[in-house]
Amino acid sequence: MSGGAIERRWLELGPLFDRAFELDAAERAHFLAGIDDAELREALTDLLEQAGRATPLDDGSGRLAAALIESGLEGRRLGAWRVGRAIGAGGQAHVFAAMRADGTYEQQAAIKILRYGLHDAYERERFARERAILARLDHPHIARLLDGGLTEEGVPWFALEYVDGQPLTAWCDERRLDLDARLALFGAICAAVDYAHRNLVVHRDLKPSNILVRGDGTLKLLDFGIARLLDDGDRDATRTEARLLTPAYAAPEQRDGGAVTTATDVYALGVLLHELLTGSRPHWREDASLRAASAALTGAAAQTPAQARASEPRALRKRVAGELDLILAKALQRDPAQRYAGAAELAADLDRHARGVPIRARPDSRRYRAAKFVGRHRLGLAVGAAFALAILAGLAATLWQARAARVEAERADAARDFVLALFDGVTPDESKGRTVSARELLDRGALRLAETLNAQPELEAELSTALASAYRQLGDYARAAELAERALGHGDGDAARAEALVERGRIFAAQGKFEEAERDLREALARSPDRRGGIELRLAEVLSERGRLPDARALAEAALARARGDDAETEMRALAALGGIRFRSGDLDGAAATLRETLALRRARDGETHTQTAAVEHDLGVVVLQQGDAKAAADLFAQAMATRRTLLGAEHPDLAESEFNLGTALRRQGDRAGAAERIGHAVALQKKLLGENHPSVANGLNSLAVIAFEQGDTAGAITYLEAALRAARATYGDRHPTVATMQNNLAGMQRSAGRYDDAETNARAAVATTIAALGEDHYLVGIARLGLGNTLAERGRGDAALEEIRAAHALLAAKLGAEHQDTLQAQAALAAALRQTGQLDAARAEATSALAAGERAFPAGHPRLGKLRLIAARVAAERGDCEDALPQLAAADKELAAGGAAVRVDRAWVAVERASCRRRLHAEDADEAARAARDAIAALPFAPAELVAANAALVAMR
Repeated sequence: MSGGAIERRWLELGPLFDRAFELDAAERAHFLAGIDDAELREALTDLLEQAGRATPLDDGSGRLAAALIESGLEGRRLGAWRVGRAIGAGGQAHVFAAMRADGTYEQQAAIKILRYGLHDAYERERFARERAILARLDHPHIARLLDGGLTEEGVPWFALEYVDGQPLTAWCDERRLDLDARLALFGAICAAVDYAHRNLVVHRDLKPSNILVRGDGTLKLLDFGIARLLDDGDRDATRTEARLLTPAYAAPEQRDGGAVTTATDVYALGVLLHELLTGSRPHWREDASLRAASAALTGAAAQTPAQARASEPRALRKRVAGELDLILAKALQRDPAQRYAGAAELAADLDRHARGVPIRARPDSRRYRAAKFVGRHRLGLAVGAAFALAILAGLAATLWQARAARVEAERADAARDFVLALFDGVTPDESKGRTVSARELLDRGALRLAETLNAQPELEAELSTALASAYRQLGDYARAAELAERALGHGDGDAARAEALVERGRIFAAQGKFEEAERDLREALARSPDRRGGIELRLAEVLSERGRLPDARALAEAALARARGDDAETEMRALAALGGIRFRSGDLDGAAATLRETLALRRARDGETHTQTAAVEHDLGVVVLQQGDAKAAADLFAQAMATRRTLLGAEHPDLAESEFNLGTALRRQGDRAGAAERIGHAVALQKKLLGENHPSVANGLNSLAVIAFEQGDTAGAITYLEAALRAARATYGDRHPTVATMQNNLAGMQRSAGRYDDAETNARAAVATTIAALGEDHYLVGIARLGLGNTLAERGRGDAALEEIRAAHALLAAKLGAEHQDTLQAQAALAAALRQTGQLDAARAEATSALAAGERAFPAGHPRLGKLRLIAARVAAERGDCEDALPQLAAADKELAAGGAAVRVDRAWVAVERASCRRRLHAEDADEAARAARDAIAALPFAPAELVAANAALVAMR
């Protein structure tokens, strides 16, 4: 609503509003009923309702002004944003949904705007402070500040990341998350609060409604409206804001007007955790504890919180009345000095609890440490630096519980002694303060196997398998393989041998030896049919890598059907496997949906910082990258990298894989330098860890070839690709999609070098290999046929080229969408082929369509946009329309300038077409343009025949 419209409405409604506002409810209803004009009556009713919610700081006319303006906000532009429906309101501000409306890109936001008519200087300062605090915070679990400004009337507003989610407690209860999943989510909250603390910000209003969780399990911390900086010493403001806090979550010092520190947020986190775990907030008394809350969890009253947490009441009482009670008691101390100092300390103690190591909230003792040792080995759970210890813990649990009932006592004693002996010298006195790594413990265990257990071969085999698994997860495949072989050499029983075979199969798969992996897994399946589901799932993953997708899909779907509702871990693994199979089958949307479902489950169950969560983030990134969203893919790869570096260390194959794909995403965004650095480092690490012939190394060499080509080193690119193709064939054989991709890429490089016979041979082989591996309907067939068509076009075989390119474009449009980057590349090639065969009207239609879509798909100045524009310009020039072609050529040259050596031929075409048009127009600079074209061609290491012929025609035009 414009200012003039507001003024006219004021004149009409003002007198009526003044009379109605002072009436009580009954009198007001009677007054409104007496207004004959229905539209006027409805408008006045709306204004009265809004004014009733407005601040009490204004008089009646101020309330009317505020209500009039706020009623007209919907549909207005605030900066780049179009204001939508109201989604929230408080005493200080309104919140509206909004959409970006400047045409740059689509984005949703939440607009927070100070209430109109609110002239209190303190409230305005608090609003400005919230915006300033948000501007300094950039964390994945804190809603980001996007924009800000003033309305035409001078009222401040700011735009926040829009969060479509539920309050934390409601989200958890609706999904019946168990306690471990709730603790994992709480850890993410602590990470966000700790980030704020490290940026000197205390939130001061932590509660479920200020923590929203999206459907995929991503949580966001909101509302820093009463947050303050730690270096802000305004005690008067602190006392004023005491009336704004939420009493149920406020720390004693907040309620008493005392000093606020990071421990203040710890108190609110304690209340929040209590509510998450028990379904209720602690009672406000000195002895408030989880133990007291858990004692009330009996009979029918216990069913609601227990059921909401996927737990039985007895189990729930046991969990919350132990160490968690001690952790909560420390977080909820009345004296801030007795609490955890900050969110990081609270999270660290919860992490210790999860790993089964002694917590800081409990006094230390030998008895307690021994109990924790047994407990964490029984549970087999560890994270972070103790990643490998989880394997030993699981082993101890197996030997001391499940097998203890059916093996002789001395065998169980031997296992116990073996595991305990690994920790000799781990005490601070004996290790002299040096941290003993998990890897050292594993190495010690591997050495002790033969020394201590040679008289018990079955036990030695089981321990060897467990240690092999640990080494595999640490990325030391050679050591893992040695131990798996040792296990197979000592164990004769079907169960033990099957377990060793499964482990060796997983090691073979990690090494890229998929044929050997399949052989071991099939033998294990025959020996241990009772473990069918888990083994079949491993087999499905291997078959998918080998390109046998229908068989892989059948196994994964069967495993998923068996696991649904009964086995959460197998269900998530099956979903992840299906996501990969759908991706390889060309179903990108199906793959993305499946992996997003898996990621939501992983985050809810295992938390953000977990190797399995990182694996799904990585796999989803691969799919999203192929869908064309390089920025989103890069974010997923970066997150996976951060987690893998934290948990697995700086030299692990999984970390190298994520870094490699991050480099690929950066290249797609045009960051060639960043891409070269990431990919180069990743490939060097993969060679070191995996050897020259591993499939990951082959993929890395393929990407290094692309980078070399973009830097102008065509010969080096061909050398890289030939090595990559040899490595891929050594792993996969001749009928595999990866082999086909490398054949197609090699054909493109050979075409650029003028080796047309070799290029056509490899391009045809790529098409045949892709069809043999995936069938004729896979989008990769479209990629291969496009490569063949481009080769034929450069050889001057226009009709044959047009047939291949037309088929490629149709297939890519059907499978990837009309505006996918690969589809646009094919459409541009189609326009070029139509131009080459003289079909200029059709060529113009395709070129115009591709350019229009490209301007939506690529950012301004992107080299790929320059390629599309060049095709449109060449078609215009061929039609004799140089007035249209010349501006397009100038714009294309600017865009291509960012493409480096990879677009030298394209820029030479720009020069030739520009010179040709200048000659046709008899321009004064025609000779100068012709010299520039000649120099551009002379600088090329190889000039395509069509380009040379075009330049010859240009010379003949003199």
